[in-house]
Formats: sequence, structure tokens, C-alpha cells
Amino acid sequence: MNKIKILLAFTAALSIFYFIHFLSSIFGHNIFQYYETETMAQKIEFATVLLMEIIIFISLVLISISLTRILKSGVFTSTAAYYLKIGGYLFLSVSFADFIYALYSILEVGSPELWIQRLFTNVLLLLLGLTAVIISDILHQGSFIKQENDLTI
Repeated sequence: MNKIKILLAFTAALSIFYFIHFLSSIFGHNIFQYYETETMAQKIEFATVLLMEIIIFISLVLISISLTRILKSGVFTSTAAYYLKIGGYLFLSVSFADFIYALYSILEVGSPELWIQRLFTNVLLLLLGLTAVIISDILHQGSFIKQENDLTI
């Protein structure tokens, strides 16, 4: 359980970091002035990046909730598996959406350096999402086996 506590502390710290980063992104720009002066493509890019950051933040919070449930109720709980699965699917959706957005921006800008950076970010988010979904399925199966075992005793 100590490793889960460390993972929970890391996830909570990362959630706080993302929240602070999100607030600095919003309030660092004077949003109303930004929307008046920039082109439509820049406005869409800014809104897309903020939306992806919000989804990543929600995913981190859901994974933190799942880890908290594991610490309170034990490893094999259906609620922990549920929150972990939703967090994983959100990471997968952000990875897919950012991949599509990266393709669009690479075709628009034509910078291969940007493509490599975005590709590595997408692969990491994809791996994190797949790992969360797989572990969620394992926890769900363990919860099912635990419930069956409790009923037979």
C-alpha cells in the first residue's frame, strides 16, 4: 500500500500542477483582449489546448479518486475500477484528439520537429490510458471474484 500512497501523492501533485498551469494559461493571457486581436486559427488553437488540459486534469482527478478508494476500501473494489476506467478512457480520447490536431497543425505549418514532439506526447498519453484501462479491468475482475468468494463463505 505504500507504493499506492506514493502514486496517489504523485497524481495529486500532478493534478495541482495542471490546475495551476490551467489557471495561468487563462489568466496569463488577457482572454478578452486575446480574443479581440488574434486570428480565428489562433483562437481555435488556444481553445483546443485549454480543452485538452481540462480533460487531462479531470483524468488525473479521477485516477486520484480511484487510488483513494483503493487505499480506503482495498484493492478490488468496483468503484475504484470504474473511476480508473473513466480516467483511462479520457486519456485515450485526449491522445486521439491531440493526434488529429497535430496532423492538422503539421499539415498547416509543416514543421517536422513539432510532429516528433507531439507524437511522443501522444504515445505517452496513449500508454497511460491503455495502462489505466487494463488495470481497471483487472480490478473489476478481482472485485467480481471477491464478491463471489464472499457469497460462498
